[in-house]
Amino acid sequence: MKTNSLIKLFVFFPLVFFCGCLTYAPLSLRVLPDEPMAKTGISYLPMKNLFRSDDKMVIVPHWGAISKPGEYDLKIEISGPAGTVLYTKEIKNAPVRSHHFYWHTIPINDEVRAMLTHGDAYTVNFYMNNELSLSRKGRYIDESLINEKVKNAVILPFEIQQEKAFFNPGELSNMFAHPIFFEVKRIIPDTVPAHISKGKLVTGVKISSFKKKEALEKIKEMFPRDVIIAGKVELGERISDMNRLIVLVYHAQTGKIKRFEAKSSGAKRKFRVVFEDLVESLFRDQNLAGYIREMG
Repeated sequence: MKTNSLIKLFVFFPLVFFCGCLTYAPLSLRVLPDEPMAKTGISYLPMKNLFRSDDKMVIVPHWGAISKPGEYDLKIEISGPAGTVLYTKEIKNAPVRSHHFYWHTIPINDEVRAMLTHGDAYTVNFYMNNELSLSRKGRYIDESLINEKVKNAVILPFEIQQEKAFFNPGELSNMFAHPIFFEVKRIIPDTVPAHISKGKLVTGVKISSFKKKEALEKIKEMFPRDVIIAGKVELGERISDMNRLIVLVYHAQTGKIKRFEAKSSGAKRKFRVVFEDLVESLFRDQNLAGYIREMG
């Protein structure tokens, strides 16, 4: 069971299924296809109710304010459509306090897959001191998202343009680049995240560099990967202004550059909501993940 105290805030989709009224129960139970990242101020990790054969399953209970902090016996149980227990993990005397979370990674290995068929429903149950605290339902899909025609990819640190200093530029770059990495890695497992690729750069990479032949050649020489992804975040002086998230996907085999652009604004919106809208729009409206999955 991993713990992490560096992530300050998570942004997720709402719970699908809730049960239990324990005063010390988690505020929420999230199920993710990969592990969260500890290098951002806000982390947007899209919840998944459909899990595919090559996904991980990461269970993330998160506590709000609890009346009885202390040590608890925790148990994670995954059951199949007929109630058959597929996986059980017990954690004895786990320290639990207010505004705290764990995450536990469950590989969907051959043994678990052998007990599931395409389309099967499953339930994740979370227990505290042998009492059912929260549950979440989902469905297993026996197919892979991996694009076998693309060997590897890299996410470059995002260019930041903000009229008002909402965040440290490096933190803001990680904040927006991480959910892109999160989804791209499901399609191209050998993907380098932005906070790692940053180590090769003396200065940041502007998306305008991809329009200049000499600059692009230098980027390709520095990052000899099949796919290079760069981005730019534009934030207005007021959060109600028009804000943009621009992502470029460069395919080295074809030389093609595909541009994706998401926009978000709203007079009464908080930054967290604008941030979530921009990222979600890339996947929902712009179909960024679908494009990368079809690259060849």
